[in-house]
Amino acid sequence: MMFGRRNSGMAIGALAAVGLLVSGCSSSGTADSSSTSGGKKTIAFVTPQNTNPYYGTMKCGAQDAAKKNDVNLLWQGTASTETADEMNVLNSVMAKKPDGMSMTVWDNTAFNAVAHQYMAGGAPLVTADSLLSDNSMLQSIRTDSFGSSRDAAKDLTKNITGGSVLILTDKPGNQIQMARANGFKEGLKSNGSLKTLDIQYVGSDSAKASSTVSSALAANPGIKLVFTTNDAAGTGASNALRAAKQTGKTTLVGYDTEPAQVDQLRKGEYQALIAQSPYQMGYDAVSLLADVLSGKTKKSDVTEKTKYTPWYIVTKANVDTAKAQSFVYKNQCN
Repeated sequence: MMFGRRNSGMAIGALAAVGLLVSGCSSSGTADSSSTSGGKKTIAFVTPQNTNPYYGTMKCGAQDAAKKNDVNLLWQGTASTETADEMNVLNSVMAKKPDGMSMTVWDNTAFNAVAHQYMAGGAPLVTADSLLSDNSMLQSIRTDSFGSSRDAAKDLTKNITGGSVLILTDKPGNQIQMARANGFKEGLKSNGSLKTLDIQYVGSDSAKASSTVSSALAANPGIKLVFTTNDAAGTGASNALRAAKQTGKTTLVGYDTEPAQVDQLRKGEYQALIAQSPYQMGYDAVSLLADVLSGKTKKSDVTEKTKYTPWYIVTKANVDTAKAQSFVYKNQCN
């Protein structure tokens, strides 16, 4: 099942993304190449969670685009999603004066000032899987978080009647994950028989997610579905449902397709996962920056602030198909 803002276009884009998954990569937080060798332009890429398969897959796309466009890639990341940690890395990277930069941020307001500082001299900045709240970046390349969650909710709740739905997300400052939560809530309106409980903010803390779901199940025995906007929240929710002997009885839908999540899907702990295209985000971000730095594309030519990449609903029934497997995140490029 392919869903998105333009369904046929999404399917074509997804297949293109699959064909690009080549070359070796890992998810370390070190620089991939010299920032000055050969007189090439250097593009820096800064992300959180540098050991996460999602960002490993994004790195694969960035590396392939850097190779194709003959630019150096400086990849740096943090182990956590904490703003302070990523800010420290970002300042360190900026001190190396890269010609262009892409970054993924969890707090969409906190990085505005430092982004302005970087772009003040005319350097281009593109955000991948995120955005700056003031839209000052050249372009944001990401999933249609609201639309994907809305359409998934419509499709996945067709056969669920009565009861309530619990939604777990990061925090209000994360606009991307809030869009997922609000999109799913909007999509539930098409059902009519389901009541949406208050959205719960659990960050990327699986323990907090687990205790939140356990408490909600005790207070609301009629919970029919739990939706989580990140993998850590999904892990916590799955643990809580298992402890309450509700696995398979209460539907669990999560965002992303980390290998561990896919294993849980096969075991029936998840009923569906909404997969993104991190490879495509990394590839497109570096490609755009390379085009701007080479003069092939002028910054004034980039008129769309947002570029959406493909997404896909993975279920136990389709998880082993070639299409679904192309949306499973990987730590190693192949």
